[in-house]
Amino acid sequence: HSFLESHSIRALSLRSARFISVLYILWYKYRVSIIHKLFTFLKALFTWTIFLISFLVPRSKMVWVFIDHRRECDKEIFFGNAKYLFLHASNNKAQYGNPKVIWIAPDKDFADKLSTLGYCAYTPSSLQGIFYSLRAKYTFSDDHLRPPNRMLSGRTKIIHLFHGIALKKFGFQRAKPPILSKALGKFLYPDTYQQRTSKFLITSAFQIPIFEEAIRISRENILIAEYPRNIVFSGSPLPNGALIDVDTDLLEIIESKKYSKHILYAPTYRRGKGKEEFE
Repeated sequence: HSFLESHSIRALSLRSARFISVLYILWYKYRVSIIHKLFTFLKALFTWTIFLISFLVPRSKMVWVFIDHRRECDKEIFFGNAKYLFLHASNNKAQYGNPKVIWIAPDKDFADKLSTLGYCAYTPSSLQGIFYSLRAKYTFSDDHLRPPNRMLSGRTKIIHLFHGIALKKFGFQRAKPPILSKALGKFLYPDTYQQRTSKFLITSAFQIPIFEEAIRISRENILIAEYPRNIVFSGSPLPNGALIDVDTDLLEIIESKKYSKHILYAPTYRRGKGKEEFE
């Protein structure tokens, strides 16, 4: 009897050792992936917590926040509809009741650059950036909000200025993921899966059915107007700061009238994301 008990204990110990060895091997092999997933989960949990708390902060219709996320290497790129509407609103506040117009810049150096030009600009992690992000009744953006911005956006009205026309399927037009993975995606990546849009800007009625399906927005919340960035083609005087991150060499060629015609070839090109830049 004692012999059997001793044998059983040794067999159990051996199985336990093997099990622990397997766990150790799996941990050693997949530790980076496990740590990354754990970090992603904790980050999502933190983002959701702050997002829910942000609903408690009263919003002011006299605070307008503008956001973009375009980057080239380690600096922000200042362009697009958010840029030109921000410049217009900042220079014509009296027309709108003198609201506080703020650019939330992920790049501190760029925020300082805008500040030297007389504009209000803060980083999302600064006290002023957090305060105004929580107080803004209106948030303008070219694209969906990233986590640092989204988690402070409870109760704000998001005006999506977009950045192009619908030449491809996107949003809810894409293949639907399985329910479980979709639910998990909404939790882990809310900036991609869980976007609220109060108003959406498009340039023609032709695009209404496309965007109604793609982002599931009702017709009354779709605005039809010219993109703010098109001011550069209007011949009107450009506001201070409009030429930041503009290709000045190309601008000189166009304005010199050296050529009678200009043909624009503009494929999708995301600056700073390729290994090599185009000349």
